[in-house]
Amino acid sequence: MAEDQDFAEWLKAARRRAQLSQRELSEVSGIPIRTIQEYEQGRCEPGLSRGLTLVAMLGDWFDSSERILTHDHA
Repeated sequence: MAEDQDFAEWLKAARRRAQLSQRELSEVSGIPIRTIQEYEQGRCEPGLSRGLTLVAMLGDWFDSSERILTHDHA
């Protein structure tokens, strides 16, 4: 659960730094808003494709970035 929370916190902070609402991030990334909400609540993490999409869209990285690429929880 702590790892999920790390990603959740990163995503929320990166989205806010990019000045995007959850809806706007959903629209530009093609990821359903409900899925983004679940990521931000720490309920799940993205798989490889969505993880790379979010990193590319938000132009940011976080300390445990390898976890995005190696765990497929979505």
